[in-house]
This record gives sequence, C-alpha cells and structure tokens, in this order.
Amino acid sequence: MHKTRLLAMLVVLAVLAAAGLNLGTPAGQAQEQLADVEGHWAEDEILQLAEEAIVTGYPDGTFKADRPITRAEFATILTRAFELAPTVEERPTFRDLQGHWAREAVQKLAVAGIIEGYPDGTFRPDEQITRAEMTAMVQRAVNSLHGLAEQLPAGWEPTFSDLGSDHWAFAAAELAYQEGILPPYVREEGFQPDEEATRAETAYMVARSLNLEVLEGTLTQADGESQALVLETEEGPRSLILPSDARLIQGDQLVTADELVSQVAVRVIADPYGRARLVEAATPSSTARITDEALQVARKLLTQEQLQALIAGDWTRAGQELRLTLYDLMIERGATPFEAEAILQEDWATLTELGKERLAAAVAAYLALPEELTRALLDGNWARAQELAQSEAAAEILGRYLFPEG
Repeated sequence: MHKTRLLAMLVVLAVLAAAGLNLGTPAGQAQEQLADVEGHWAEDEILQLAEEAIVTGYPDGTFKADRPITRAEFATILTRAFELAPTVEERPTFRDLQGHWAREAVQKLAVAGIIEGYPDGTFRPDEQITRAEMTAMVQRAVNSLHGLAEQLPAGWEPTFSDLGSDHWAFAAAELAYQEGILPPYVREEGFQPDEEATRAETAYMVARSLNLEVLEGTLTQADGESQALVLETEEGPRSLILPSDARLIQGDQLVTADELVSQVAVRVIADPYGRARLVEAATPSSTARITDEALQVARKLLTQEQLQALIAGDWTRAGQELRLTLYDLMIERGATPFEAEAILQEDWATLTELGKERLAAAVAAYLALPEELTRALLDGNWARAQELAQSEAAAEILGRYLFPEG
C-alpha cells in the first residue's frame, strides 16, 4: 500500500516537471536552480521573481531568458505577481480557452480588466505575446493596483519615434517609460511594438512594476531647481528627488515644477531610489492657488522670523535687506523717494495717507496677501485684520505663516 502511494507521488512529480512547472523555490536557492541567468541584463529581476515563485525555470535548471513567451504564460505570471484572487463575478468567455491549462489565470485578468481578447472572441493563448501587448497588460495591472489614471493629459509628446499617439498602446507605453519599468534597451533603441516579448523582458517589467512606490498625501513643495518634492502623508512628511525628466500633471494639464500649485491632494509614483517619476496633483482651488503663491514668495524672499518681524513693525529685526526690497517695490509702484525713505527710517507715522496706501500695496504684492488685509496689519488694526482673515484663503495664510503655533 505504501509503495503504491509512493509510486503515485513520483508519477505526479514527473508530470509536473515535464510541464515545466515548479513546486516552489526555497529562499536563497533561485540562483542555483537557474543556472543560465548569471550576468544576464535582467538577472536581478529574474531572481527576484524566482525567489517569490512568480516565475519558474525548466527541469534542466535553466530559465532561457531570451526565449519568446506566449500570451498564456504571460497571463499566468501576471496573475501570480499581482496576487489576483478567484472572483465570483461573471467571467468573460474566450471560445479558444476551453480546457486550456491557463484558463483560470486568463479569466482572472479579464475580470480585472487587465487583458482583452480579440474581436473574434478568442484569446489565442499559445501565440507569442508582443511587446505592445505585454506593456499594455503590465500597465493596466499597475493602474488597477494603485488606482492610477490610464489616459494621458493633452500635450503629451511621443517618446518613441516608432510609437505615435494614434497607436492603441501609446498611453501604456508612455506611462511605462515614465515609471522606468521598460527594459533599458527599449528606452534607448526604440519601442518596436510588434517585436515578440521575451521571458527576460517579462521578468524585468513585472519586477520593476512591483518595486514602484506609490505615495498619496498633500503636496507641500515642488522645486525644479533644487530637484526636491515634498508631500505630507499619513505617516508624516516625505521628501523625494524630483529629476528633470519627471512628468508633472495637475488636473488634466502637463505642468512644470514652477507651475505646479501646492497645498492640493497628490499621488506620486516613485522608483526604488526615491525619485519621483510621475506626479498627479489635483486641480487647485482658488484658496490653494493663493496660498501657494504666498508660500512661494515667502520661501524665496523671507524667513519666518522676517515675516513675523515685518507684521509686528519691528524693522530692525526684519533686516536692512528686507527694508531695501520694500523700498524698491514702493518706488516701482509710484512712491516718492521721501515716502520710501520713511520706510528706511522706520517712520510709519509721518507717511502721508497716499504713502501708506503705496506701502500697503507694495507689501501686499511682496507677500501675495490681499491689500486691505496688509493695510490693517500695518496699521495695527487687529480687529479689522481678524475680520478680513475670515476668508478661507487669508485665514490659511495667516495661520500658517504669520501666527504659527508655538
């Protein structure tokens, strides 16, 4: 009886081995079992997926990285990688999948909206998958996992000369390129959408997509010059590198770092090295836009101490440099040298009413604050300032920068 059971187990193992399947690779043994990946350009990614039992080798211990991969094989790998569970939803039926070994994996992906069949109702599981098909499927999986937009904003210029905006896989290829998940030679030599995808390319793209970090929070700073991006997340502030080739989207528009308005909800796709690759920021409200302008001015021209000193009327503490800047702003706005000199002499009382109006206008422009609010602050009319600060934008600016806690 025991001999019969043992014989049955050996038969099952033999069948699995003949099918090229693997019952799981113990951690640390992937490189030993995949004898032909050492030194390959996708070695790290192949071994990562092998360690996680997402890809498997052949019975002879090889991976055959440069061999083409079929649509069924790719669907199986993608299902494992993104851990798609069985679903009770109605499943699309492909008429050529009946009895096929990859039917379950294909149907999971179809329900999730990650794969599509052909117009004739077939999936063609045993055909080689093309680079365009592979990229589209991986990108749909990434979008589905993280809730990312699938469409590109207006004005997005094609990266590849052989993949125009009219190609069905254009958006997926552009996003994959931006996220850094395309194979290196594809990024450098051209996309070649109809080229047969290989097992190595599959492992590379799937592993790189799993290694992406998606952060959500409130955007607090984006500086192209210093290449810094800062957002406030639930776990606290996060600082990322903002490389020059990162794509920034606000609402449905491509923007530069200087145009990106902060104080809005943001989603950032970052690579494992802490570099922001794709930034999707919400359309700013008028409040966020006004606040952002004030923040930009304050960061570039004022320290918080200078700002508080200015509002308190403590010109000495604010510093000579700040007074000279305001002097120049007053002259630019039509103040007489006498009126502007009153600022340098700290003589607010001797200013004419017109001079006070010009100073208020200069300070308002300097700080991106409403002019009437600025005048009330300079006059020391705190009751009026408080009344004006009831507006949401003014309250945000005052609370954050003029009267910070502590």
